[in-house]
Amino acid sequence: MQVAHRYEAQGSPASLWWRVQAGSLRFQPDREQIPGVDELEAVCNAEWGSGLTLDNLRRIHGKLILQRGLTRNEVDQLPLEDVARQFRKTGVEQADASGPQSTRISPLAPPTTAFDTFLSHNSQDKPIVRELADALVTRGLRPWLDERELVPGRPWQEALEEIIQTTKTAVVTFGPAGLGPWEEPEMRACLNEFVNRKLPVIPVLLPGAPQQPDLPLFLKAFTWVDLRGGLDDDGLDRLVWGITGQKP
Repeated sequence: MQVAHRYEAQGSPASLWWRVQAGSLRFQPDREQIPGVDELEAVCNAEWGSGLTLDNLRRIHGKLILQRGLTRNEVDQLPLEDVARQFRKTGVEQADASGPQSTRISPLAPPTTAFDTFLSHNSQDKPIVRELADALVTRGLRPWLDERELVPGRPWQEALEEIIQTTKTAVVTFGPAGLGPWEEPEMRACLNEFVNRKLPVIPVLLPGAPQQPDLPLFLKAFTWVDLRGGLDDDGLDRLVWGITGQKP
């Protein structure tokens, strides 16, 4: 595959992201040098109507990893035509499994292995967040907590990207120390997912949080759950309501 020399600074040629960027509309004159870009863009237009954006590519990437059992490196090595074909195949299989009345399953529908919520938190609040995760498990939910889900020896940043792109909801906790250094970019990524796919983002005030919490501007737009009095049933029921959409 011939790629113009000026693309070499964009990343590894083995990377799916790099190949799509090199063949994107941004580099229209060399588009034909990246086979499969048109097919992949057709998939994005059919599913989301917004073309071959990085956000749409992340959705495709996450779906192939979670539902087709591929690793990140395996997805990166696929020719773009195969990426489009595998994605379409997944959608057809889901539609067949759902019965004759359903002809199409949105690629945004969470897979059976999806987590119910992503727990974004300041590491200083880890003890109470562990308790919160345990409380959600006892209520039949599957929360994602970094120390329980990150695989040793794997890049943890990639794991964060994948869970934020695939989780059903996101919980952003706010304790006495405010947002942590990694919690803030996680929060902004979750807000971006809200814009792109209506991901519910639930601010949760932890015990010790100030009476007048200084939440980031965009996070203030979401109805929070107040657990400053402790992990009591009323507060946890409200959180479960926010995660499931069903009032206990």
